[in-house]
Amino acid sequence: MTTLPPTKKPVSYPRPSNEKLERQLSRVHITPNPRRTEPVRETKEPVTLAMIEARERQARMQDRKGKKSAEDELRERVELWLTGVFGDGV
Repeated sequence: MTTLPPTKKPVSYPRPSNEKLERQLSRVHITPNPRRTEPVRETKEPVTLAMIEARERQARMQDRKGKKSAEDELRERVELWLTGVFGDGV
């Protein structure tokens, strides 16, 4: 019959007292990173929902200027497909 070795008790480390932690923390000085902090911009007039919608509409119009419509894109893809299937005679 085999016997198990005696189990060791878990080691418990003494916890530092609050005074010791406070002394350690008092030595640490945290300064904000000047490159990370951004100056708060003050707006002259409050931003309304209508202004936000107008900006979004303007951004969509700018995006559309350089793009083809879906119909034109589909037509071009069909022409390319037909050219690939039947050759240049279409």
